Amino acid sequence: ETRRYARNLDPSHPLQHLALARALLTVADSASTVLPQGNERERFLAQTLAEAEESVNRSLSLRPTATGLYVRTLIFDRQGRLEEAISQIENLILRSPQDAVLRFDLGVLHIRAGNKERARMAFESALERSPTYANAKWYLAALYEESGEIERAIRQLEDLVVLNPSDSSVQDKLHL
Repeated sequence: ETRRYARNLDPSHPLQHLALARALLTVADSASTVLPQGNERERFLAQTLAEAEESVNRSLSLRPTATGLYVRTLIFDRQGRLEEAISQIENLILRSPQDAVLRFDLGVLHIRAGNKERARMAFESALERSPTYANAKWYLAALYEESGEIERAIRQLEDLVVLNPSDSSVQDKLHL
């Protein structure tokens, strides 16, 4: 409610709309984990995400920003609109080609959309830009393992052990 109030006080300020969109996205994420499955939950999530999308679109119409585009990507993802989320994040990558995090996020979206080869390329691309990106190594190891490239998976996991020696889940996976 505070974000809505702030937006209403200054409706021409794009950051007020963006702040509301981010707050609504947080509410939707929390609700998806605490509300019981059912029609009421799905209705609440759909309404909350629709309002978040409306707010971010208003923000972007007032002043397009990379942050606004990224928030819209997250909203599309939560709405199950994966192809639109992928397209949005690809546009962000064009604006920031060295951003490993965007490439990692693209990989996760591709996995969710069932595009494992594209996910693999995105994770590899993230690691080209940030060779110690642990999450990209973890996901890439899983994709290598799934495709039968066990040696490549092991190399990624060995790197992770060096980067995070106290992470027992990496050591357990490596032993398997």
